[in-house]
Amino acid sequence: GGGGGGEGGSSLFYGVALGVFLAQFLLGVCVESVSLIWGVMGSTVALAVIFIVPLAAYLSVTARGDLPLRKRGRRRTAKGLLALSATLVALCSAVTVSGWF
Repeated sequence: GGGGGGEGGSSLFYGVALGVFLAQFLLGVCVESVSLIWGVMGSTVALAVIFIVPLAAYLSVTARGDLPLRKRGRRRTAKGLLALSATLVALCSAVTVSGWF
């Protein structure tokens, strides 16, 4: 019958959830100031939500079948913006983290 991802999917979910929880706990114990966390959140999550997630969704939706020439150009532009956004996220995160030391 139908249903979820089976036993393997469930154990993977719990393993990832436990890993995220432990990483958050260790980060909370090791970080001295909440301003550091806000800096990382601003430099990574904001850019990801504004650019990376919508671009990835667009590329996922338009990936099916043959596309007209105009749509292919839009996909190329979206891929370029996605690469630029990912680079900016890495750069902003590196600058934020380097400011801690």
